[in-house]
Amino acid sequence: SSGINAEYGQEKLIKEGKLRRRDLEDAETENENLKNKLKKEKSELEDLIDKLKKAVKKLNQLAEEESEQLEQFTAEKLTLEAELANTKLEEEDKVEELGRVTVETEEQEERIRLMEEEHEMLKLELEAEQLAAVKRQKQWEAETRKKK
Repeated sequence: SSGINAEYGQEKLIKEGKLRRRDLEDAETENENLKNKLKKEKSELEDLIDKLKKAVKKLNQLAEEESEQLEQFTAEKLTLEAELANTKLEEEDKVEELGRVTVETEEQEERIRLMEEEHEMLKLELEAEQLAAVKRQKQWEAETRKKK
């Protein structure tokens, strides 16, 4: 009777060992799948970061160009205003010239205003991209915590 119990005990241990080995293999497979998914998500985040860096670089470049143009337009506007003041003191046949200078000044002010609007739109787009990146990162972190 004790020999049968020992044999039964051994079979039970062997079955338990096989089940545990299968559970371990399943856990290792799941772990590998999670690692692959994390690598993919990390790669996607890195791509997004690269895109954001490029967008920031482009925005900085546009801001620098805009700043230079604003300085140029401001200087031109001051020059035109000085010319306008001088022209008013000159002969009446210069009235036509005055009209042209005034129109150029308004066109330059309109271009400045449009550039400022474009700059604001780019800033808003960048903020939206940054917020989306933060949201994706938080989702990824939340998923990562759930998996642990």
